[in-house]
Formats: sequence, structure tokens, C-alpha cells
Amino acid sequence: MEGLGRFKRFSGKHPLLFALVITLLLLLFYIIAAIPAQMLGRSIVSSNLIESTGRLVGSLLFVVIIMRFNWQEQIGLTRIGGISVWLLTLAVLIYEVITYVYPYLAEVDWANANLADTAAVALNALMTGPLEEFPFRGLILYAFIRLWADSREGVWKAVLLSTVFFGASYLVHILWGREVPRATLVAVIAGLGGIYYAAILLRWQTIWPGGAAQWPQYFGINCGL
Repeated sequence: MEGLGRFKRFSGKHPLLFALVITLLLLLFYIIAAIPAQMLGRSIVSSNLIESTGRLVGSLLFVVIIMRFNWQEQIGLTRIGGISVWLLTLAVLIYEVITYVYPYLAEVDWANANLADTAAVALNALMTGPLEEFPFRGLILYAFIRLWADSREGVWKAVLLSTVFFGASYLVHILWGREVPRATLVAVIAGLGGIYYAAILLRWQTIWPGGAAQWPQYFGINCGL
């Protein structure tokens, strides 16, 4: 694992390039997960399960990198967090369920609904939160924090730069056929959300609530909202 040791040193010497590499690695996993899902998936259930598996594998890879960097304690990978942060996360979840999930579910004909399809989409959305939290908050944000956290301005610089990379990654939806203006709007909204997720990590030192708070957005996106 000496290669990961050099990669850790690279994160300190060239933080912006490190952030770019991590972002491209994330996008690569999105593509790797999506291609077999489209080629082999014969239904909504099978395609989402295949994509969920790819996203799980990507999440585990980023966990391995975090642990080889020995950053798991600093980013709160080993801490669930206290009741206060989860109450805050619950409030966000309720809001996002109303705004992202309810518009889809409200139109479902429950008498003839395919609950397996809905569950598969929800699982796929659930897998996306960790896949993005681990690289963007667990690696990119913390790499910046290690370099610049000696001042308030440095912390803001770390948060905002990591947010730019986070938001820009959403432009990949253009490759999936989403209109450029809509994809750009999603990228901006995601970037603003990245500030919130970074604040959770820095304030409560746990990465898990940020990942949990994201799944309703992805549910809505996967359902075409």
C-alpha cells in the first residue's frame, strides 16, 4: 500500500490536483456503475440493484483510502454522532422528503403501484450519500482542512473549495441526457448543500448525518424530478 502513502503525501503537496483526482475517481465509479446497469438491467429493479452494487463498491474503496490515510477518526467515520446532530438531520430529511420524494409518491397509484421498483430506486439513492460524502468530505474537505485550518479564513477556503468540486461533479448528469440549464441548477443547489454537510462534519465531527441527509434528493433525481 506504499502507493496510497505517496497519494497521501500528494494530497498535502498538491491539494487542488488531489481534489480533482478524487472527483474524477468518483465520476469514474458513477460511470462504471451505470454502464452495466444499463446494459444488463432488464427492469427498474435489476438496473437499480446493479447500480447500487457499483456504488457500494465505490464507497468501500473510498473508505479503504480514508483508513490507509489514517483519517477515519478526524472525519468521524468511527462516530455516529449525538442526538442533537441527528435531530437536525431529521428536520432536513423531513423537508427533503416533502420537496423531493412526496411529489413522486403523490402521483403513485397505490392500488397498482410496483413497490419493488420504488424500493429499488430508494436503495440506489441511499447508496449515493456515502459514495459522495466519503470522497468530498472525508478526503477532499479534510485534505484542505489539514493545510488551512490554522485560521478562520482557511477553514472557509477549505469549505468553499470542497463545495465547488462537489457541485461541479453534478454536471455529469449532462452525459445522462439532462438539459444543461437544469444540470447546472442541480449543481448549484448541490454545492450549497455541500456547505451544510461540511458544517456538520466540522461541528459534530461525524460524516454519517451528511450522507443520510442526501438520499431524498437522489431519490427525486432518479425518479426524474
